[in-house]
Amino acid sequence: MDESDDPASAIIDAFATHKQIEATELPPLYDAIDPEIINTLSEPGEGGNRRHVTFQYCGCEIAIHADAAR
Repeated sequence: MDESDDPASAIIDAFATHKQIEATELPPLYDAIDPEIINTLSEPGEGGNRRHVTFQYCGCEIAIHADAAR
């Protein structure tokens, strides 16, 4: 994902690609997680630690880790 991408849209697109379906066939991501939580991943964590979040979506566990290079 590059800096101009919306994080929630990037997650949906990646998940749809992985499942080999159209993104429009998936339920809204906000049914599983508040998109604002995903947006906070770009902020530095306490003590400079990488931020991450894990949640359930469409029967799968999704884990997102902030890019340490940012």
